[in-house]
Amino acid sequence: MLTRTLLAGHMVTIIIFFIAHMLALYHAFGGTLRTFSTPFDALNTMFSLVLGEFDPREIEEANPDVGKTIFLLFMFFFFFLLCAASSPARAPACAPSNEPIPPSFADPGTT
Repeated sequence: MLTRTLLAGHMVTIIIFFIAHMLALYHAFGGTLRTFSTPFDALNTMFSLVLGEFDPREIEEANPDVGKTIFLLFMFFFFFLLCAASSPARAPACAPSNEPIPPSFADPGTT
């Protein structure tokens, strides 16, 4: 139950993060680039950014400083959000167990 709650909280955070960067890219490049011309196109381009299927020269030619800054901030923070979202899923697997270790695994020298 706790893991489900933590993952739901992380999903809300990631969705808000995606929408915020989508709007930032839409406002920065909506008038100049076709891939950011509508909020829906900007959202599709955001998924392409995550998958690595985009043209970085297009963003750089439109506005080099803002494009690089928003892109690097997005990738930097998205990486840490994904790492934080995956930690509750790994927690039960890494939790210590109170079960005793079977003798065959405790001492590999004895058979």
